[in-house]
Amino acid sequence: MLNNTHPHVLMVYGTLKRPFSNHTLLMGARFMGEATTVEKFLMADGGFPRVAHVPRAPAYKDLAGQVRGEVYRCPDDVLTACDRLEGHPRWYCREKVSAVLDGANPTQVTAWLYIIRELPDMHSLMEPKNGLLTWGERAARFPTRSGVFTTTSK
Repeated sequence: MLNNTHPHVLMVYGTLKRPFSNHTLLMGARFMGEATTVEKFLMADGGFPRVAHVPRAPAYKDLAGQVRGEVYRCPDDVLTACDRLEGHPRWYCREKVSAVLDGANPTQVTAWLYIIRELPDMHSLMEPKNGLLTWGERAARFPTRSGVFTTTSK
């Protein structure tokens, strides 16, 4: 249930996650939990991740996976700051996706997710591990609370 002070639900998968450099923009947001998208996407790495829709071309099929990230409940000013960082709507587009929050009783939520407008170079795309795309291994080489290891390399 949303409230008036934190009306937006945002899923982040890159430098906005803990403990990365842009996480400070989420000060004032409320952490809801770690989550996985229902839909599959592509994820590119090049120092920071980029998530893209999966084209219909068969070459992309094995590179598609569900995105792992963190979900926050955000007030307007936090969402506006994140939009500025992500270049919404010029570079990334903020789109609504379904995601499942981890936990003993997994809960499906609808959250905003930043999706890159242009398809990344095929050579920069990450391969999913066990069907999941998770960015951030170099900064945190340990399993998340859900037991999923993070990765940034092919």
